[in-house]
Amino acid sequence: MPRNVRRVKIDISVKFIPSRAFYARRHLIYVEFHDGVERIEEFAFIGCTSLRSVKSLGVKIIEQWHSTVVKILRMWNSTR
Repeated sequence: MPRNVRRVKIDISVKFIPSRAFYARRHLIYVEFHDGVERIEEFAFIGCTSLRSVKSLGVKIIEQWHSTVVKILRMWNSTR
């Protein structure tokens, strides 16, 4: 994945996001998950300092990870 990626839509074939999958993607601002993603591992988004929007459709297990992502997920899920 390019270092300067800004938006990511997780492919339907992906079931889990491994630790450090998006490590230090400093330009990443948006991630969209589909309802088939079952797990997002700890530190999957560590170093994604520009991440501001996450669309989560039914992710079942979210391990502890970057506090910014957790806050964004909580805001998005509370408006559903």
